[in-house]
Amino acid sequence: MSGAAPSCGCFRALLERQGYRELAAAQLFASGVALAPTLDEKQMLARHCLDELEHFELIATELEECGGGELLARVSPAVAALPSPESWLEMVAIGILFDRAVYFQLRAYAAAPDTRVAALAVRVIADEQEHIAASQAALGDLGKREPDFTHRLIAAVDRWLPASLACFDDETPVACDAGPHVSVEARNLALRTYRESLSDVLVPEGVPPGRFTG
Repeated sequence: MSGAAPSCGCFRALLERQGYRELAAAQLFASGVALAPTLDEKQMLARHCLDELEHFELIATELEECGGGELLARVSPAVAALPSPESWLEMVAIGILFDRAVYFQLRAYAAAPDTRVAALAVRVIADEQEHIAASQAALGDLGKREPDFTHRLIAAVDRWLPASLACFDDETPVACDAGPHVSVEARNLALRTYRESLSDVLVPEGVPPGRFTG
């Protein structure tokens, strides 16, 4: 995206929100490295962390170029307020819940009428798909061998679903003379598809379907 394009406060706020999502995902993946049971899984999470940091750097550069200042200091307090995963099962659930929410919000951005927003989403969305696939594979493995799996999975869903849903933009964006920047229809479709995808993955593992109704 070109930093020469005219900017406005709500576009810069959008960049801040996406910067928070990327930095939060990076912190969560980094926290999970110590919990991962194998070297392969530790390396996988470390790579995912680096992916998210690269996404964050991309957004931070865009924000600075459009006059928004330094991103890290703005979003770090909210990221620091997130809890940390306490088990490998919880980390896997975070990958399915939180990272999937980031992915579906990016899908909504990819359909945005503002070409800067759409271009940003397209540049980072491919890595998110890989992260989701890895988390689903890890969940399937855990379901075969973890004691008290369903009870612990439900507890992880209850802990992390609110923070994951908060990754979606508000349903009614701020009116802007330079907009519209985003598509409300695309956001609503992304949220609905996100909930449906969680139901498809987690209900067969014993999570009550009511957790995912809007």
